[in-house]
Amino acid sequence: MIMPVRSTRSHTSVANHVKKTPAQAGVFYFLENKVPVNKLIIFFLSLCLSSVAIAADMANGKVLSAQCSACHGKDGLSRDPEAPNLAGLSALYIEKSLVDYQKGARHDRRMSLIAQGLKKSQIKDLSAWYSAFELTAKVPDI
Repeated sequence: MIMPVRSTRSHTSVANHVKKTPAQAGVFYFLENKVPVNKLIIFFLSLCLSSVAIAADMANGKVLSAQCSACHGKDGLSRDPEAPNLAGLSALYIEKSLVDYQKGARHDRRMSLIAQGLKKSQIKDLSAWYSAFELTAKVPDI
């Protein structure tokens, strides 16, 4: 039976490194200082969720959505079979889709042209506007 051997470190710890350059230590600082995992999870989730909402202006998104309404419907509910509903979609999904249209990673004869004219802030605003819609679904009676 092989027994694990605990070794000692001869290099400087991350905590010592943090005192010199805290920005470079990152997650390792939290791990070495034994921050509880649940606090780390809460911290990173709040960081991820807040990054979408911080820069978004829903009022501007509503104004910008007027150009989208021709295909995607007045309130993001499309009547065009080629255009998807936008209401209630994740802001991250909408933002990624528009950026993909801009970069050419995703193609559509209309959206590829429209997305080219959008700034990053406008994409965030539109994403925030459409993701704020709350939809309800009714289960069909069988």
